[in-house]
Amino acid sequence: MKEAHSPSGRVLYPPLLGVGAATSIQFGVNENTKKFMQGLTGKTDLSMAHLAICGAVAGIANTVISTPAEHIRIRMQSQGAMANPPYKSSLDCVKKIHSQNGMKGIFKGGNPTLLREAIAYAVYFSMYDWCLKKITGNNIKDAEMYKIAFSGAFAGVCFWFSVFPIDLIKSKIQIDNFSNPQYTSALDCMRQTYKAQGFGGFWRGLGPCLVRALPVNSGSFVVYTGTLSMLQGKKEAALSIA
Repeated sequence: MKEAHSPSGRVLYPPLLGVGAATSIQFGVNENTKKFMQGLTGKTDLSMAHLAICGAVAGIANTVISTPAEHIRIRMQSQGAMANPPYKSSLDCVKKIHSQNGMKGIFKGGNPTLLREAIAYAVYFSMYDWCLKKITGNNIKDAEMYKIAFSGAFAGVCFWFSVFPIDLIKSKIQIDNFSNPQYTSALDCMRQTYKAQGFGGFWRGLGPCLVRALPVNSGSFVVYTGTLSMLQGKKEAALSIA
């Protein structure tokens, strides 16, 4: 197996593992919360509000993984082509941050990440369900893969439109210097960003982010739906044999 590297040639296994774990948490917690909500309300067809709550719960659970994973990824990416980068690899980055700043350092930017995840996944999963129902006429179970892909892409765009400014502030805080920070808080970061760049400063980089979101999120829902369908098929086959 080939090693996963950043553009500067440094191993990126921890962030990649974090992405896999985060995706599992997002979809797993969302589905289980939906089942809980269905039992609580006695309805199989949940309202948009209920779906948003389920998504928010999934996002909050996801923060445990996404905060350190994104923090380390951003630190490594910021090194770019430095002649003498402070971190040799993602694992080295984790070790050095922990030794100097403890777990608080690893989870730097946790509060804005928590806010972003709760809002973003409330929007993400509820808008996916809304879109899929609209284009299938509420016949979600028999939805073709291209409709699932389209709904996933739509949900991804909604995700970033709903939280991009929060994500930008989160990233600025996570990349900030530990010993001599530029920002004292998320609110201070917002004030400085607005003072330096105006309202548009909160949306810089949105275009490329949306372009990336289209294939990534359409693929995520297609793979998840296909895998779930396959597993359910195997379970039904096992029950029929038994």
